Amino acid sequence: GTLYICPGMTVSNAPPADASRKVVNYSPWVRLNGVALMLDPAAGACLSSGFGMRDGRMHSGVDFHAAMGTPIVAAADGVVLEAVYRNDFGNMLVVDHGHGVYTRYCHLKAFADGMAAGSRVKAGQLIGYMGNTANPPVAVHLHYEMLTGNYDTPKKSFGLTAVDPFAQPPA
Repeated sequence: GTLYICPGMTVSNAPPADASRKVVNYSPWVRLNGVALMLDPAAGACLSSGFGMRDGRMHSGVDFHAAMGTPIVAAADGVVLEAVYRNDFGNMLVVDHGHGVYTRYCHLKAFADGMAAGSRVKAGQLIGYMGNTANPPVAVHLHYEMLTGNYDTPKKSFGLTAVDPFAQPPA
């Protein structure tokens, strides 16, 4: 697998890349708490923002840019905990992968058929489509988070800790 930094964009917190903007030492799968996760669940997308401080605020995920409607897949086997709309994250899906590992997919144009709390998903299964849902609207991209911790708190997925996907070991 290959991942490129989006051309023509200034990308905050980008991982090291070569002269062609190809991310060096890129692994399509990483391991978090023993769970193998896809680093880029949007095939063919380029990286438009990395993990970390951006414009004085913490950017708790990584952003992938591709055409409106690009398929988004589950990063690993799991169970959907949330398939909801929020003003900040637009259409948002949260998946529990076990071992205290979760993924969050935001700004989806739409959810794939059957995506609802309690749905079981397999790694690579279609879960939604890249979009720009939020209020105010955002550029077309997938905001993708790898999260750890205990979901069973009043904050639910917002009580979890975001981790940098590029800082995880290859799976």
